[in-house]
Amino acid sequence: MKTIKKARGLTDRQIVTTRLSTISAGKTFVGDAVTMFGNTASVGGAVYHNAGMATIEKSTFADNTAQSNGGAIYSTYDLTISGGTFVANTAGTHGGAIASSGASALLLIFGGVFEGNQASYGGAINSDNNGHVIVDSGLFSGNTAISGGAFAAFELAGAPSGEAPLVRFG
Repeated sequence: MKTIKKARGLTDRQIVTTRLSTISAGKTFVGDAVTMFGNTASVGGAVYHNAGMATIEKSTFADNTAQSNGGAIYSTYDLTISGGTFVANTAGTHGGAIASSGASALLLIFGGVFEGNQASYGGAINSDNNGHVIVDSGLFSGNTAISGGAFAAFELAGAPSGEAPLVRFG
C-alpha cells in the first residue's frame, strides 16, 4: 500500500486552492495540517475519496463547495478525521462538510470543529447507504440543514428499514 503524505508534496500549513485528485484503490492518503480553501466540484468540493484509506489530521477545510454531496469531503471508503476544522463548507444535497456513503464506508471522527456548514441533509455530516459512523468527540455549532443540522444518517448498516440508524457518539 502506497502512502501519499501531504498530498502532492504539500507542506504543513500550506493553503490549497485546487481540489485534490481522487484518492483511489491501493493508496493511503495522509493529510497533516493542510488547509483546503475555496475549492468547488460536483462531489467532494476539496477531496473525493472512492477507495483506499484516508487519514486527515489537524487540517482545515473552509469555504469548499460541492454541487451535490460532501462540501469539503465525499468518501465511499474508510476515512479517519483526527482534529481539524471544517468551516463554512456547502453541499447542495448531503453533508455540508463530509458525506460518507457506501456499504464499505467507515467514518471515524476523533475531535474537530464543525461550524457554519450547510447542506439539505446533514449540515455538518451525512452518512448513508449502509456506512458505519463513530464520532468520538467534536464541537458542532451553527451547521444548518433541512434535516439534521449537525448530522443526518440514512440506511445505515444493521438498521432495518424504517428504524433508527446505528450510529455511535462518544
